[in-house]
Amino acid sequence: MTFFDTELTLLVLGVILFTTVLARTLSSRFGFPALFGAGRGSSPV
Repeated sequence: MTFFDTELTLLVLGVILFTTVLARTLSSRFGFPALFGAGRGSSPV
């Protein structure tokens, strides 16, 4: 893998992780319907 491929992979993984954590936080805080496997009462990981 080239340096660019590594950076791009890390960027994509970071965006996915950020989106998942954000969805879990919003879901548990405001009681939204389950998003990304998160629901009311589930703690963000």
